[in-house]
Amino acid sequence: MRAEVNDSDRKGDTALMLAVSCGDRLATMSLLEGRARVDARNVKGLQAIDMASDADVRSLLEEEANRAAISRQLGASFSLPSITKTSSPGASAKKTGVRLRFDGLSLRHSQQSLEDLLHDIIEEHRAPPPRDVEAVVDPISLRTCGRAYAVFVDEQSTKKAEKALLQSGLLVSVEAY
Repeated sequence: MRAEVNDSDRKGDTALMLAVSCGDRLATMSLLEGRARVDARNVKGLQAIDMASDADVRSLLEEEANRAAISRQLGASFSLPSITKTSSPGASAKKTGVRLRFDGLSLRHSQQSLEDLLHDIIEEHRAPPPRDVEAVVDPISLRTCGRAYAVFVDEQSTKKAEKALLQSGLLVSVEAY
């Protein structure tokens, strides 16, 4: 049986709340990477930050809460245009192929280390080698967003890679671009 990262017990405490109340920095970081909600409240109305017993853990939660608040404000105020690589200035906006999309990736890696890690995982699972791997970064903070794309030679290679990588536990899907 597998629990969701934001599931709660009968007191409303989430795994994040329990980890921070024990001062477990490693568990806290893992749960935040897994997109645990820092704003969840238990039945007493407490949030994880209210339960933090360690200053370092409290600092991690504050950083994540600030990141989430900025993200909500940006999303509510405007949406940024998609930033994509084009082959020429007059390139058509028409979708021309398919690519592999990775979701739920670690937010703690730099863009380059995340791209290198994906290359290694692709190779390890004997998937066709990609032409390009690109981790998506926030244009303001320049932090990774937990999503990346891999472009393969053709649609058949992309689908073979998807099939091979589904065994890796990564969230992968094929999408047009």
